[in-house]
Amino acid sequence: MKMRSFIFTLALLVAFTPVLGLVPGEAQAAGSRAAVVQSLKGGTVTVKKAGGAKEFKAFAKMSLNEGDVLKTGKDSSAVLQFAGGTSENDRMTLAANTTLTFSKLSNRSGTRTKVKMWTGSAWVDVKSVGAPHD
Repeated sequence: MKMRSFIFTLALLVAFTPVLGLVPGEAQAAGSRAAVVQSLKGGTVTVKKAGGAKEFKAFAKMSLNEGDVLKTGKDSSAVLQFAGGTSENDRMTLAANTTLTFSKLSNRSGTRTKVKMWTGSAWVDVKSVGAPHD
């Protein structure tokens, strides 16, 4: 009787594993895309996380997500690399006195990156477009 109960419990666990999110599947990974701070130069580069009120100093390998605001100060710059899309080689270099917001970072139906730049300038280097919806 104990063996039958054990097998039944194991079968339920296997059946509900995708629903419970115990094993990461492609559908879960498909929605995540982030901008990662690759390098910083010069003065001050600050970040205000989505929904937050406080700005803090950016650092190398910091992950930036939708809604985050990034600012470069006088005589400073930042290089961002986009991760989680079809190309890991997409980069954005921000010049001094730049303020931008990441309004969309996803790849559910093709890689989408939308940035609202309030002030400043940027150089964007996109290596390739992987799918028709990119």
